[in-house]
Amino acid sequence: MKRTRKIVTLETKILVIRKMEAGEKHSSICSFLDLAPATVSTNMANAEKIKQSAQETKKLRASNVSYTRNFNMYKMDNYTKG
Repeated sequence: MKRTRKIVTLETKILVIRKMEAGEKHSSICSFLDLAPATVSTNMANAEKIKQSAQETKKLRASNVSYTRNFNMYKMDNYTKG
């Protein structure tokens, strides 16, 4: 039987790094976040890359521009489609 792979988000990786830097034990982080010990170790080994990625992501989030559609226009579009 194949084991399913778990996707670890960037926020979880940052949380692992912060907890390790705060002095929490490896095993307590694994049980708290339900992660394999190898995953936590890999995150710590790649801590600098993960932090850099998080900084770049913050810059992208700040530069994204979105617009909202008027609710009446939204209703009209859905009315004409259906």
